[in-house]
Amino acid sequence: MKILSFIRRSRSHKKGFTLVEVVISCLLIAIAFISFEAIIYTQQYFISYSKHKLQAIYAARTVLDMQRVAGFPYIVNQQFLPPAYIGCNMSGATVTVTVLPPYNDPTCSYRKTVQIKVSWKEKMNGIPVTKQEFLTTDIANEPQLN
Repeated sequence: MKILSFIRRSRSHKKGFTLVEVVISCLLIAIAFISFEAIIYTQQYFISYSKHKLQAIYAARTVLDMQRVAGFPYIVNQQFLPPAYIGCNMSGATVTVTVLPPYNDPTCSYRKTVQIKVSWKEKMNGIPVTKQEFLTTDIANEPQLN
């Protein structure tokens, strides 16, 4: 008798998981992994974009300094490749220098408003997208005193 009651009790109190519980837990784990993958992908994109943006700002500042050194009469509209430096991978990028009329007085001959645009291509979800960064400033010529 004791043996039969032990067998009956062990059958009614089985330890383990049912198939439904296993499927539901696998589904929840899969949803969590997909969510983490999307977060990681988004973070990688924004890290890449921030890196390129910082490189573009550095290139624009370098070009602006080059324009200042070249001299006031040589500041003209032009387009060229960004300056190369260690750690910068701006292949395919372009730098455009545009001389605008001064904000306050378009007839002013001793001041130029210079806009530097750096354009580069990035991939966003596998699609190439053109990104741009602008730097605008005024450059003044030293006044000639008589």
